[in-house]
Amino acid sequence: MSKESDIIFTGADDSSFKGWDERDLANPIFVNKSHEAGVTVLKKWPWNSNLLLSGSYDKHIKIWDLRNMT
Repeated sequence: MSKESDIIFTGADDSSFKGWDERDLANPIFVNKSHEAGVTVLKKWPWNSNLLLSGSYDKHIKIWDLRNMT
């Protein structure tokens, strides 16, 4: 995985969120489909830069460790 500042996160209506290396946007570096509905929010945890929060129409918030997304 590349440096933290080179990663772009996107959420989608197909219940997935993806991480993209901005230097190579042809293919995502990871795809996660663990939500049961569209992903609406992605937010870095303010006190730990290795954590990402995802929110969804499935009414769940999940916490992810960016060091182990693959």
